[in-house]
Parts: sequence; C-alpha cells; structure tokens
Amino acid sequence: MDLSKKIKKYFLLSAMFLTITIFAADTISAKIITEDFNKTNTLLKQTYYLENAIYIKLNYAPPENLKDQKKAAFKILQPLLSKNIVNANVLWQKNDFSYGKKASISSIYITDFLNKKINTEKFIEHFNLELIEPLKVRKNKIKPINISEISHENLIISAKLKEKANIFRIDGNDESALRVYNQIIKLNPNDYISLYWVGEIYKNQKNIISAKEYFSKALSINPDFKSAGDALYEILIKDNENK
Repeated sequence: MDLSKKIKKYFLLSAMFLTITIFAADTISAKIITEDFNKTNTLLKQTYYLENAIYIKLNYAPPENLKDQKKAAFKILQPLLSKNIVNANVLWQKNDFSYGKKASISSIYITDFLNKKINTEKFIEHFNLELIEPLKVRKNKIKPINISEISHENLIISAKLKEKANIFRIDGNDESALRVYNQIIKLNPNDYISLYWVGEIYKNQKNIISAKEYFSKALSINPDFKSAGDALYEILIKDNENK
C-alpha cells in the first residue's frame, strides 16, 4: 500500500471515529436531558399551593454548597413564580421524620425579579436558607376538631360493621356500603377511614359536593391522612381548572 492510500485510510478511519464519538455524545446529552425532564416532572408532582405560597417538597438531601442550594431553589421555582405569590419555598427532606433544609424567598424580591428591577444573580442571593425540623406539608387547610370519646361498646360494634361495609364496597354494592358506613360513623364519629370511604364512593358516583364534605371530615380528625388529603386536593384543583 503506497503512502497516499495509507493517508486516505487514516483520514477515513479518523472521520468514522469522530462521527461515532459525536453520536455517542449526543446520545448521552439526550439521556441527561430526558432524565432532567423526568426529574422535573417528579418535582412538580410534589408542589403545594397554600394561601398564596408555594411549597415544593423534595425527598432527598440538598446540594452540599450553600451557593448551589440557592441556585437549585431558583431553578426549581422559576417557572412557577408570579406576582401574587407571598413567598416561595423549596424543602429538602428525605421523609416526614427527618431533619431537612428550606430555601425561601419573599414576595418583595419575587416582584422585583419579575419586574426586572433585580437580575437573576441578585435574586438568587436573596434566598434565605435554614435548617428545619421534621416538617409535614399538608395539601389542604382543614381545621382539626376536638375528638370525642367513644364508648368501648360502640368501638366493638363499629369494628364488626366495618368488615361488612368493606365487603359491600369491594363487591361494588355501593348503596349497601354507604348505609353501613354511615351506621359506623354514627357509632364512632372519629372513624376517619369510614369517612374517607364514603367520600370515595361519592366521588365515583360523581357526587363531588358530598365527596368533598366527607374527605374534609376525615381530615378534620386526622390532618395527616394522606389518602383523604390527596383526594380532596385533586377535587379542588379540578374545581379551579373549571372556573
């Protein structure tokens, strides 16, 4: 093989290698972008709007560096910022029982940023960072009620009735299930599980007003009852969308 052919072969192989490298780099970049997009969607599912405040709760630790924490908070909150927000918060907390960290920023700086009175860098500087004790973010503002004392006899009877009501519900016999659940609630008004199931039956029957009432009652007894909280929040979000 003469020298010119060797040179041609060398350039051809180099070009092929470069093409493969670029393709691989593009594939990796696409993968990173996809992972970021999916991660962002996951974050947004943990977004709560309470009394003109935004809370985004993340179940992992924050970046180690303070500056990176502020930048991360800005990146997460930026698409959701508006002039009617009182404050915006990012909560890093692995679970409801662990300590975490909060990055928050008030309406003054949000408004200035949106009106372009301060640039991005200045806005990020104004984030306040603080360590937080285990903190639960509740999706709905339901006032807890004083729980009444239930007699032992009523607790025994309602427990037996609950087995019957659950069988009716699982079998799809909603009317019988409602009848028995309401008997249980009369005997034990503190039974938030039965209140929740009544709400679920009404929701499936498209009786949204009654569903909201029973989900709210369940939350007034146990404000941290996640299933009732999620169900009520979903109804309220749909109500806002239809306005």
